Amino acid sequence: MDPAARAIVAEALKHRLANAGRPALESLDHAMHRRRVGVVDFGRDVIPPSSFALLIALAFDGGRAREWERMHLVDRVAQAALLTVWAREVWPQFLARYGVE
Repeated sequence: MDPAARAIVAEALKHRLANAGRPALESLDHAMHRRRVGVVDFGRDVIPPSSFALLIALAFDGGRAREWERMHLVDRVAQAALLTVWAREVWPQFLARYGVE
């Protein structure tokens, strides 16, 4: 993973832990502020159920928060359904908000 992306992931997760009662989007905004990275720079950290990917999911699809948090516990069919939501709905919102290409 790219060092700049690694710093973003670490900062977002650290911010989330310190501000658990705040909206997840705040942690992403904090970490992404004035930083530019590409999609490939993040590596596997943007693939659910990684912690950073789940933070993204909570920020952009909070209505399914419980499902995202339990993703690693469900069967493959349910995981595939969530990954479809990720690819079609969640991930594009992250890319658009932060101008990630």
